[in-house]
Amino acid sequence: MKKLLLIISSLLFISALSAEDNKKKSLNFYYSLDAAYYMKYSRETGGDHFTTLSGPFSGAEGLLKIGFEKTINTPLGDHWLVNSAFCKINCFSEITPVHIKPGVDFTFQPLPFISFSTGASTGLGWIAMGLNGMSVYNTDKKEYSYANSFEHVYYKFYATGTFMFDTGAIIQHDWSHVVMLANYTVFYEGLSGMGEGDLWEWLLIKHKANGFQYETKIILGYQMPLKLKLTGIITELSGHFNGSDYGDFDENFDGSFMTVKFSPFVQIEFSKKTMLSALIDISSTRSFEQEYDEQDEVPFLTTSGREWFCNRIAFSIKHYF
Repeated sequence: MKKLLLIISSLLFISALSAEDNKKKSLNFYYSLDAAYYMKYSRETGGDHFTTLSGPFSGAEGLLKIGFEKTINTPLGDHWLVNSAFCKINCFSEITPVHIKPGVDFTFQPLPFISFSTGASTGLGWIAMGLNGMSVYNTDKKEYSYANSFEHVYYKFYATGTFMFDTGAIIQHDWSHVVMLANYTVFYEGLSGMGEGDLWEWLLIKHKANGFQYETKIILGYQMPLKLKLTGIITELSGHFNGSDYGDFDENFDGSFMTVKFSPFVQIEFSKKTMLSALIDISSTRSFEQEYDEQDEVPFLTTSGREWFCNRIAFSIKHYF
C-alpha cells in the first residue's frame, strides 16, 4: 500500500542484474511479505520547506504478494550481446485485509542492458478493521465514502523501458560491481464508474483521479560478495501528465504536481532463494496556504509549495520456491 510494493520491487529487480542463477530455472514460484512503519509529522503551511517529526508512530501496513515467473530464452543470434535475450511472464496477486489485486506483466530483454515491460492489474477493495480499501469522494460533504465493489473496480495498465548497467561487466572483480538502473513508466490508473474530476481512494491513498501518469526511477547501488549484497539510493519522480484529470480541483490543488522521493536502501541475501530489503523513504508532498485538520479537506485547499518529510521505513522479504 502507498506504493510500498512499487519501491520494494525496484530493489528486487536491480539485485537481479548479475544474478544468473535466477535465469537457469525457467519457472519460479515466489511470495513476498512487505511492511512499512510510518512516523508522525506536523503539517506546515507556506512554500517549500522541511517539516519536523511530531511523534514516533502514526501507522503501519503490510502486504502479501504471491505469484510465479516463467522465463523463456529467446536468443537473437550467436553474438554475446544478443545470445542471452529472454522473455519473462510474471503472474501475481496482491493481498491485504482490505483488498485483492491480481495482475500479469511481460518483460522482454533483448540486450543485457535494456529491457521493455508491459502489464495490467485489476482489484477490489472493502472495509475491514476500520480501514477502507476503496472509496469515492463526495464533494458536497467533503468526505470519502465506501465504494461498492459491484459498482467500482480498480484497474491499471502500464509500459516501461529500462536501462541498466553493471561496471562488473567491464572490470572483472568481486568488488567492482557498481550497478545503475534508470527506467521510465507510463501508466493509466483508474476506478471504473468515475469521470474527469471525480476523486477516489485506493489502499488508504486519497485524492486519486483517473488519468495517464508517469514514473521515473533512477537507482545507484554497490553490489558486494557478502550477505549484505546491495546498498544504494533510489530517486523517484512521479505525477499526472495532465492536471485536468482533477477537473475543477486542478486550478488550486495542482493536479500535475510532481512527487519527488529519495530512498537509501540495503538488501541482504540470506540465500539464492531468500532476500530481505529495507529502505528509508524521504518524500515530498503538496504544501498548502491554509491550515487543515482532516485529509478529506485537502482537495479544496490551495497548493503553495513542496513539503519534505521522512515518510516511512519499509521492509520486504522475498522467497523463491
